[in-house]
Amino acid sequence: MDRYPGQLSGGQQQRVGVIRALAADQDLILMDEPFGALDPITRESLQDLISDLQKQLKKTIVFVTHDIDEALRLATTVVILDKGHIVQSASPEEILQHPANDFVKDLLGEERLSQARAELSSVDQIMIKDPVKITLERSVSDAVKLMRERRVDTLLVVDEEEYFKGYVDIDTITSHYKSATSVSDLLSTDMPTLQSDTLVRKTVRKMLNRDFKYLPVVDKNNKLLGIVTRTTMVDVVYDTIWGNGANDELVSEDSENVENSDHDNDDQPVKGA
Repeated sequence: MDRYPGQLSGGQQQRVGVIRALAADQDLILMDEPFGALDPITRESLQDLISDLQKQLKKTIVFVTHDIDEALRLATTVVILDKGHIVQSASPEEILQHPANDFVKDLLGEERLSQARAELSSVDQIMIKDPVKITLERSVSDAVKLMRERRVDTLLVVDEEEYFKGYVDIDTITSHYKSATSVSDLLSTDMPTLQSDTLVRKTVRKMLNRDFKYLPVVDKNNKLLGIVTRTTMVDVVYDTIWGNGANDELVSEDSENVENSDHDNDDQPVKGA
């Protein structure tokens, strides 16, 4: 509030521009390449902001961009133009699965199209349904015992009705075990969640960009349903490239190596592995 627009950073100026446009409270808003000059991190942050605001305010936004990934990420409907003519208008999923012509195929790129089938699966199709978890009232010693039994250093925390509350990790226990009596005393709540119908494509992006090893999957009421791990994501990519059941011998050999390594098990959350 104490600075003029020219004294703000590029990302801050763009935020002001977005809020100024929304303040007019119009039903239809045009955004013409609003994030074109921003660095990737700031751009992603503002994409998240626009997406969240659109869902909250229920505004129709015509968003012009030359970045196909930005279009696929933000849009409910993508309109592709070639020399001023509409060549395809459909949902991102429909365009990825059924590009209208060679122009659309070239715009999307062969690599993106080859990954589309797997990435357009929903999280509930690939999630692990029995994550390692503990309830709020359990003791710290119970948490440590469970971690040791399941060979993990992080536990998802739920209440008695299986509603997700957060997580507890070995670092927090080590730092505060003398003053804590129950898991609730050590609870951390800064872990984002996924809805069961979230697309794998968006899940991969969230994991990689924010360096999460796994993410909990919840229903609309925040009840824990499962988890998606980075290993799960690797399996999806592998199946996309090689096909289900291909190179079973190689998979078998790799599995033996993984079991004897320090990598995270794909059925258990392991923080920082």
